[in-house]
Amino acid sequence: MKSEISKLLMLVAFAMPAVGFAQETEKVDAESATAAIDVPEAEQQAESDDAKKKADEQLRLLDRTGEITRQNLRDAIPKGFILGAAVINVPDRYSENDQNLFAVPGVLYIGDRFLYLGDRASYALARGDHLTFNVNARYRFTSLDPNDKPEFNTLNPRDGQLEAGFGLSALTPIGFFTSRVNADVSGKSDGYLADATWFLPYYKKGLLIMPAVGFTWYDSNFSNYYYGGVSPEEANPLLPAFDTGSTTSLNGILVVGYRFNPHWFLTGGAIYSRLSSNVSNSPVLLDRDSTIVFSALAYIWSVD
Repeated sequence: MKSEISKLLMLVAFAMPAVGFAQETEKVDAESATAAIDVPEAEQQAESDDAKKKADEQLRLLDRTGEITRQNLRDAIPKGFILGAAVINVPDRYSENDQNLFAVPGVLYIGDRFLYLGDRASYALARGDHLTFNVNARYRFTSLDPNDKPEFNTLNPRDGQLEAGFGLSALTPIGFFTSRVNADVSGKSDGYLADATWFLPYYKKGLLIMPAVGFTWYDSNFSNYYYGGVSPEEANPLLPAFDTGSTTSLNGILVVGYRFNPHWFLTGGAIYSRLSSNVSNSPVLLDRDSTIVFSALAYIWSVD
């Protein structure tokens, strides 16, 4: 369950930099206003019109991602720390009695190459105009506690694990794609996963609307550990042994955000995921569908 919460920190982090173009727009307006003090009214109007044209051009950048380079995007992203808090409703996959509403504070960091997004971090090894190759690490939190239900008392806990791997992102005329291949390096599930997500952000005048769809594949070790497997050693009369095999998840995401000024940003949205049908008969998994709803308020403390 906590692993689902951590996904939202990543989405908030992705959404907030996207609206960094507003900050650049405000800088253009401020510089134009200062310069206008010492010029005649006609020249002032001309410069104001020129500044407005530049501002409008920047606001359209995300609508023309196929025509700009990755460097343009990096230059517009506010660098530094992002401080915030999120309120999240997360349905539990194993117990109907678990608390579903959480208030989560968070600190994120965005640099030229290094990103820290709460439970995960990445470093860009190679960057081009449209492709970036990175190494990444993530901590996935505890998923199942044997104390959740009396019949779970023979199960081993599904503890948190440390994952690491490689990722590739691509800026294309039809949106922004991210992908990664990660493995458990902490000896918990000993599993692997591969993930790909397509983002289609739209941004104008402070408003961000970002739908996305994604697909994730988990090998049998990962799936049995986190998505409902019961080994013969863990089985009891109420929980028969069950092998999930490898599992896939289809994910739908919608993030909506608004930037009030260069520092404050409000966002919210939902994440829907549906595991493949092979986990339907798991004796511990309640439902293979999950919908998370969240909202967050953040402050961008830029170091530029």
